[in-house]
Amino acid sequence: METLKFEVADGIAWLTLNRPDVLNAVNRAMLRELWALVPKLEDDDVRVVVVRGAGRAFSAGADISEFGWANAPTAKFRREVKQFHDFYDFLERLEKPIIAAIHGICVGGGLEIAVSCDIRVARSDARLGFPEHKLGLIPNSGGCSRTMRLIGPGRTKELVMLGEFLDAEHAGRIGLVEHVYPEAQFDQEVKTLAEKLASRPAQALSMAKYAIDNAMETDRATGRYIERLAQSVLLKTADYTEGVQAFKEKRKPKFTGR
Repeated sequence: METLKFEVADGIAWLTLNRPDVLNAVNRAMLRELWALVPKLEDDDVRVVVVRGAGRAFSAGADISEFGWANAPTAKFRREVKQFHDFYDFLERLEKPIIAAIHGICVGGGLEIAVSCDIRVARSDARLGFPEHKLGLIPNSGGCSRTMRLIGPGRTKELVMLGEFLDAEHAGRIGLVEHVYPEAQFDQEVKTLAEKLASRPAQALSMAKYAIDNAMETDRATGRYIERLAQSVLLKTADYTEGVQAFKEKRKPKFTGR
């Protein structure tokens, strides 16, 4: 791959955006390669996904200089942007935990990638924001809709309307990221979190993600029905049997994802 690095080790898929000379801006080639990775991300050997950036940044978003949308017919714009939307939707739907490991600049479409993930971990030097207003635009690949679900409408409006960058600590205070770590600890903390998730029963994590995400889109009764349905499936798994047996034997369970 020209624009990405991808490796799987011990159940963890490490997906690195790899255009460091342009702060990992997403161009057409990267978008094609992201889509090409879908079968690998869906593979049962992958239990956790970590998305990160090479060099000095997580991602500066879409490579506007390549797309030239200002002069494109509106229908073409909608077709091309839908490719971004659909991949970010795929990340949100993938029934595996996805960690965004954020350092340096994480803005525009880069932040939209991060908010499509399940857990965001930021290095203390991270700067996050939506500067689209400087072009007379708005974030349009989940920056408004997904971010609103994370931090509420008021804070999202402030973030989008002002276009100012937040430092990592501020982002942590308002819930835009879950954890902030100093540079010296960052890589190890991300690895530790990924390893913890990879050691958990895969189907239970899958059902948890599905139930929680759908609870935000449905009424309370439907949300509870989804929980009951998910639990009825998990009760028939080998991991449930192993978990109960390990509890009785006072030992650490060995989950297999079955």
